[in-house]
Amino acid sequence: MDPNNGYNTSASRKTRERWDYAQSAAPDIFISLGKTLGIIEIALSAVMFLFHVLVHAALRVGGVVGLGFLFIGFYKTDSEMEK
Repeated sequence: MDPNNGYNTSASRKTRERWDYAQSAAPDIFISLGKTLGIIEIALSAVMFLFHVLVHAALRVGGVVGLGFLFIGFYKTDSEMEK
């Protein structure tokens, strides 16, 4: 286990098997969520542009949506390790 690289959470450090699984599963989970997030962000940006939403508000919405997807990625990876 190299605690400086990869998917590093307390759940992934419990055993070597969990660590290895997290390192193989996390990239696929985060890449698929990133693709979905990209599509959602483009759609949201277009809608906010059409409705003349202020830039600061649009940035906040994008940040909240992005953080939400980040937490979903951690949750999904940790849940997969529990199986």
